Amino acid sequence: MDIAIDPTWYSLEESMDHEKINGAMGNVQLEGDSGFSYATGVSFTSMSRFSLGVSLVTDKSAYPNIYRRMLLFLQEFTDIGWILADRQFDQPEMIELARTNTGDTWIIRLRNNHNLIDKEEYKQLQKDGKAKLSIGDIEVNAYWKDISDSDFSWVFQDQDDDKIILLSGKPLTETNMSYLSRIYPKRWSAETHIRQLKHAFASEIPGKYALDYLFFLNMSSIFYNIYKIINQSLSPVYGLPLQPRYYEVLSAIVQSTFQSRCCSK
Repeated sequence: MDIAIDPTWYSLEESMDHEKINGAMGNVQLEGDSGFSYATGVSFTSMSRFSLGVSLVTDKSAYPNIYRRMLLFLQEFTDIGWILADRQFDQPEMIELARTNTGDTWIIRLRNNHNLIDKEEYKQLQKDGKAKLSIGDIEVNAYWKDISDSDFSWVFQDQDDDKIILLSGKPLTETNMSYLSRIYPKRWSAETHIRQLKHAFASEIPGKYALDYLFFLNMSSIFYNIYKIINQSLSPVYGLPLQPRYYEVLSAIVQSTFQSRCCSK
């Protein structure tokens, strides 16, 4: 199973003091706002586009443990293929977690912050397009590319970014940025998944507490998976052997929940 992981964020209203809100991350800023942060993930293989659930994050350092638990759960049922992650996860603990669970089939984008990279290593990376970098106490393979004219610039660019660095377990002698840049755009499955959880599958969240949001996001995750099961059952290629009565029950649950917005403020 290939997976994409990403955090999501709910900003607090201006009138809400994060110190009085259970679970709020006042030390994490998003355009000057405080709010609730959640970790989630989604599989993106053709047969299994399923939500992996949602966890509350009260500190950035908790990401490795949250995703470690998620991956341990997955490994009880299936082998893990690719892990794709954005810049929030370019820390040694997450790199080691990806290595441990997949070997070399992982890609993490590096933030455009060259303070994280030795200057000489970065010069070598720019010159050759790939090099070993030191991230904390570990060495990792890195791939560099000017994306100003790339077909994938819409996937990678952030404001005025015109270069990208991808970290991967793939050996420097066996792969290149061209190969990795064809795989990495699949990470957008995580972005799409988060938007769907928030806007297509969730009821209006009536509470002002982090655990309220956590509960409803996980309910949204469940309905997202039900919806995917129904879609796959109708697929001429990936159709599942569901009996009509089961399909009717699942369809009724999904349609009534998505359309009526059962909860209100």
